[in-house]
Amino acid sequence: MISPSAQSTPSAAAAVVRGAVESFNRGDVDGYLACCDPGGPRWVAASGRTIDVPTCEVYAVDDDRRIRESWVYGDMLDIFRQIAPAAAVSA
Repeated sequence: MISPSAQSTPSAAAAVVRGAVESFNRGDVDGYLACCDPGGPRWVAASGRTIDVPTCEVYAVDDDRRIRESWVYGDMLDIFRQIAPAAAVSA
């Protein structure tokens, strides 16, 4: 697991993302998950609330059973509605 302090600069955060992508591209799920720190920085300030994010994930797997491509589909507007302040949501 990567500590939050290791992600404190833009270049350090980019290195974490690159490491996660490289692990995922190799099919190394453990290496990919090791880059995901629940205590790390997020784009939205932590509020303590939970949100429901239904997604559909589609994977392309090669003959060696390694993930070669991944597509994740979800309703981004629904996510933004859940994280936005109530007064900001007009739809």
